[in-house]
Amino acid sequence: MRNFKFLFIVLALAILMGGALPLYNVLVYQPAMIDTLVVAAEQDAIRTARHLVNDFFPQHQIDPFRDTFSPHQQATMQQLQIDYELLKIKAFSPDGVVIFSTDEGDIGKTNRHPYFLQRVARGLTVNKLVSKEQRSLEGQMLARDLVETYVPVMEGGRFIGAFEFYFDVTGKKTAINEVAESSTRFLLLMTI
Repeated sequence: MRNFKFLFIVLALAILMGGALPLYNVLVYQPAMIDTLVVAAEQDAIRTARHLVNDFFPQHQIDPFRDTFSPHQQATMQQLQIDYELLKIKAFSPDGVVIFSTDEGDIGKTNRHPYFLQRVARGLTVNKLVSKEQRSLEGQMLARDLVETYVPVMEGGRFIGAFEFYFDVTGKKTAINEVAESSTRFLLLMTI
């Protein structure tokens, strides 16, 4: 009788865990891993922006985001795009005008979206995970998963410009989804 109770408890726990763990994967684990992916991209963007600011702008330059970038600065931005496997890099003037982009068609356009004016221009980093076939912050439909990050550049508490980085996270997001799905399938099979 005692062994029967023990077996019953073990079986009940196995069934409970078999149902609870897949739910945990879907509701907790997978979203947490996606959030970690977004935060990592945001921190990479902040580091990259600091690197660019330190390398590009001498301390005596008052408004570095008012002029177009020099050929050397443009070449550096394009090399960063390759080195960091970025889909795109942009630089904005304080007015939201694109003064540089690795996609030349963006140069001269103005970002008038509320997130840019109300958050980025006030010194807040803004990012968004854009999944395939969703719209980016700028309204573009994309065929990849990416993290779109805006990093403001402040000098003495004053907004002087911003960088925007598009990190391709398609492979990483797919891997997270596959791990969550395969562990869920495994747990479900174990309960059968």
